[in-house]
Amino acid sequence: MRKGTLSLILAGIIAFQGVYLCSCKRSDTGFTKTIGTYDGKPIEWIYISHGEHTSILISKYILDVKPYDTSGTAVNWDSSSIRKWLNEDFYNQAFTDSEKEMLVPTTSGNRDPILITTDAFGNERIDYPDNDYGDKIFLLSAYQAQECFDTDNARAAKPSEDSKDIFSSSDDKAKRTWWLAPSGDTCVPAFVDEQGRVTVSEQISADETFGIRPAIVMTSSMFDYKKKEINRALTDPTPTPTPDPRYSALADAQTVNYGTWKGNEIDWVVLDEKGEYTLLMSKYAICAQQYHQKDVNSSWETCDLKSWLNSGFYNSAFYGENYQIVSPSEVRKGLPDGCSSWAGMDAGSKVFLLTQKEIEEFIPNQYDRVCKAGRYTDLFDLYLDSDGFCNYWLRSDNFDQVTEWVDGYGSITTEFNYYEWVGVRPCIWVKF
Repeated sequence: MRKGTLSLILAGIIAFQGVYLCSCKRSDTGFTKTIGTYDGKPIEWIYISHGEHTSILISKYILDVKPYDTSGTAVNWDSSSIRKWLNEDFYNQAFTDSEKEMLVPTTSGNRDPILITTDAFGNERIDYPDNDYGDKIFLLSAYQAQECFDTDNARAAKPSEDSKDIFSSSDDKAKRTWWLAPSGDTCVPAFVDEQGRVTVSEQISADETFGIRPAIVMTSSMFDYKKKEINRALTDPTPTPTPDPRYSALADAQTVNYGTWKGNEIDWVVLDEKGEYTLLMSKYAICAQQYHQKDVNSSWETCDLKSWLNSGFYNSAFYGENYQIVSPSEVRKGLPDGCSSWAGMDAGSKVFLLTQKEIEEFIPNQYDRVCKAGRYTDLFDLYLDSDGFCNYWLRSDNFDQVTEWVDGYGSITTEFNYYEWVGVRPCIWVKF
């Protein structure tokens, strides 16, 4: 059979073969891992694919030169002498016992095995391959070599700078040809040439000048996490469920009722006390409101929300109350210079929101910052997630004027200021 005919056959196999397809192609840079040694030097591997439970890695450099097979006859991958050498001599020389436990045995038809299955009752279990089954070390197929590298240059390889002289030519560090396994049940191996092109030709199996780039399969971080969870469930069949920390947010905080909104008393959380002054933040979102009407950076002093809180909300919520709401600047009087345990000093208003710095100081626990709707909140205006938590605005800084909010998990992010469905948690200083 001529070389051109074999190349056409290979192209057809690559196009239609139903084997593992790499999730992303690798260019000249990628994640690497060092594991094992060969010829007394650590082996550097590159990740070329990431599956749900496993990842495929290939040696970054050509490690040695070997014939694909020494029998003199056409053989498939399972019967080849290179497979035997990789899974016996190389495997035992390159890896310690603990490193061997990190490798996943696979077959040529499935280099991305499903390691966790679910039974009829919905219970997950680990189906880890037997170590005596499949390949611990293998060569990429022509299909994988095409799919896992996005350029010929990325596919081309050479020995490492400090490797032994494994090629007989004077230029041992140039890019060289390296073996690929036959595709499917064929008996004709392929190879990657010096330019990184995938090629196939007959009567090359015994060539002793072709390089070896071993490939391995290792478990993914997701599988390692799930494995721990499954093993924990096996040792403790009825584990105590971990409660969502958000549902106990500020459970021990002192609360007071002060003012009314929509015909109901407003619930407040006590954040700080300075002599006769007490800092309060609404326990629930009182409403949903835009921070500002336009998608432009706006300081607290110029935003629409400040104006509404200190007019419409203030006049309606605190009408006839006995306690005196004071300006943060009044609370600041008499405090030592540099004291940070006060809030709203630059707000220029009696009703204000906390800034990012202030909420992190007064409520350092992320999950204590979460917020729900109150009995006085219009639920048609406020967006609530499936657990009933909402986002709410923070006060923008007068310098960078970036608008931020706290999300349903207590994290602080930067968002557009014109959203109408974001909650409002006003703060006030009250003189009791």
